[in-house]
Amino acid sequence: MAVVCVEIPAQDASGLEAVESVATEWARIRSETVREESDWRWQKDFLESTLAALMDRARILEDKRDYLEAASARLRRNFVDQDDRNEEAEAFFERARERRESLGRELTRLRPMLPPRLSAALEYTYLSLEDTSLGLSERIQAAATIFNRCSQFNNAITYSEEMATMAPEEKPQFVSVLYWGLSHGYALDSATGLSYLGRPGEAGWGWEPRPEIAAAVAQLMAVYHDEMAPSFVEVPAWMADPGREESEP
Repeated sequence: MAVVCVEIPAQDASGLEAVESVATEWARIRSETVREESDWRWQKDFLESTLAALMDRARILEDKRDYLEAASARLRRNFVDQDDRNEEAEAFFERARERRESLGRELTRLRPMLPPRLSAALEYTYLSLEDTSLGLSERIQAAATIFNRCSQFNNAITYSEEMATMAPEEKPQFVSVLYWGLSHGYALDSATGLSYLGRPGEAGWGWEPRPEIAAAVAQLMAVYHDEMAPSFVEVPAWMADPGREESEP
């Protein structure tokens, strides 16, 4: 066997080391490049998916924004409409209050002209009508009650036994009374046999002594109580006459 020994010059060894160093550096750089490219592709996919999710979220938020803007616009219109309705309601309430006050004053003014029995029966209702602590609806209800009771009384003949003052200077006396609606009434004092004709006047309800009709009034009351057969009874009465202040048949 033969051994061949080759002597490499010193400069050739240095060149090989340089080549190896360059190759090693290239391999390192290549490895880092591959790693960076791999990281970039992963980050690119992640960023793209994140961007898509953010775009979807942005579209959802834009839709919500559009919905809220439309809802806000509707609410603003509703507020404006409600303000207009509130103003109309306040104006109507004020007119109703003024009308009720006027009606209440008129009913209070007319109360003395009501038949005494009816006026006494409406005492509590009139107190409610004049009570300013009550609400508008309660006081309007009181006015409606007065109208209804007056209408019922006016459509009927009402018998009553009551203490009545027949003249300002006289003491109250016990009398039997037939009220002919709201227009007039006939009173009879059975103790004295005196009869009276009552009617509303400027000063309120008043009684006028009419002794000449005592028998007729007694007959009226007997017919009312079915104590005798119905028959025509002539009694005085006041009727409305546009051409005269008053008239009596």
